[in-house]
Amino acid sequence: MTRDEALKLLSLGKPCFYTGRFKYLRNQRWYIKGVTRREAIVNLTQGRLDYNESHILGLRYLITEEEWKSG
Repeated sequence: MTRDEALKLLSLGKPCFYTGRFKYLRNQRWYIKGVTRREAIVNLTQGRLDYNESHILGLRYLITEEEWKSG
């Protein structure tokens, strides 16, 4: 995922999915709360940012819901 795609998902409030090496983070809907140059701050809930449940994930490991369903 590119930074522009992540910013678009952030503005629309749509979830993304993680495809990296940490198995416990996969197959869950992640909502983007912030975007840096190469990472995204993600959270399991769509509402406000919960620091106990947030993670910083690399943008290259995130895919959109449409890509996840077709994959």
